[in-house]
Amino acid sequence: LVSPPLMQVLCTPMHLLSLSLINDPSATAAARIAKLKLATPAALLARSLRMLPAYGVGGILNSTLVARGRAMARARALPTVGGGG
Repeated sequence: LVSPPLMQVLCTPMHLLSLSLINDPSATAAARIAKLKLATPAALLARSLRMLPAYGVGGILNSTLVARGRAMARARALPTVGGGG
């Protein structure tokens, strides 16, 4: 739940830097760093929050659904013993 958003602390600045290198090849290093300081907090927040539904709610819901599915499969594949006859 915490790991993917925390990875954005490393990935977002690298991503923004690469975009700066491609979109403004003549910018100086000081100009790039100044733009990174301005853009990183908002981009980091947006990219981290975007992952919460997938890795947070989605991961928990997936675990619950898988557990229920396995329980149903076991119940069908292994009938109760001593049922009659």
